Amino acid sequence: MDRFTWADSTIGLSSSEDATVKLLDAQMPRGVCYVPIRMALQRAEQMDRPTLRRLALSLDHAAAFRKLSAGDLQQWQAYEERVLMLLGVEDIAALRCEIPDDARHDGVASSQ
Repeated sequence: MDRFTWADSTIGLSSSEDATVKLLDAQMPRGVCYVPIRMALQRAEQMDRPTLRRLALSLDHAAAFRKLSAGDLQQWQAYEERVLMLLGVEDIAALRCEIPDDARHDGVASSQ
């Protein structure tokens, strides 16, 4: 079982402050932790795929619109290749075009 699942984040809200990610933690008594981008990226292997996908897409989008702090941008650039490898895609464009498993409906899934 994956330890962390997505709950919320402040990614893209401000370029003047470091963002935080709210994760549901299956191993914590209360089940919630707030971590900076650096710590979230360091825990990439422990995230379920939808969480890691959402984190990558959020960071990429915020970076494209200059809505990441300099520190968060530096962390994303340092970890991007590793995150994409964990997701099994060659580049972020491939990830953008992918239909997430949690968004598939019977009609969509059966036509693929």
